[in-house]
Amino acid sequence: KPLSSPAWPRRRSPPTISRSISSMPASAASPAGSSFRLALMAKILIAEDDESMRETVRRALLLAGHEVTAVHNGAEALHALRGGFAAGLLLADIKMPVMDGIELALAVARDKPELPILLMTGYADQGARASGLEALIHGVLVKPFSLETLRQAVSEALAGAAG
Repeated sequence: KPLSSPAWPRRRSPPTISRSISSMPASAASPAGSSFRLALMAKILIAEDDESMRETVRRALLLAGHEVTAVHNGAEALHALRGGFAAGLLLADIKMPVMDGIELALAVARDKPELPILLMTGYADQGARASGLEALIHGVLVKPFSLETLRQAVSEALAGAAG
C-alpha cells in the first residue's frame, strides 16, 4: 500500500548553500582531504503510476537537493530516456500499466547500461520477479518505506554508480 502524502509546506525550495565550494578550504571541498563528504546530487527520473506515491517520492528527493522528473509509467520513462533526457538515476515502480518496472529496467540496461536503476514495489511477488536482475539494478525498495530509507537507497545507488 503506498505511503500517504505527508503535509508538505507549499512553495518551499530546498536549502541552498550560501558559500561556493571555491571559497571553502580545500580539505572541506575534497572528500579525500577530510571526513566531510559532499552528497551526490543527481537528475532523477521517477516512473510511478500511483499519484500520491509519485508525489511523495518526488518531493522527498527534491528536498534532498536532487533534480526530479516524474512520469506515470515505464513507457513514458523509456520515451524520455530515448529522447535524450539525461537522468543520473532511474527509480521505477515494478507494477505499472503500459510498461512495468521490470520491462523498463531490461530496456534501460540494454540502452543505457551506465544508468543506475532502483526499483520499488508494494507487492512481495513483484519483488521476487526482480530477484534475477541483481546485475542490472541497485536494489528494490519495498513499500511502505520511510523517506530516510528512500534517501539512503538513492545515495547508495548514486555512490555505487560513481565508484
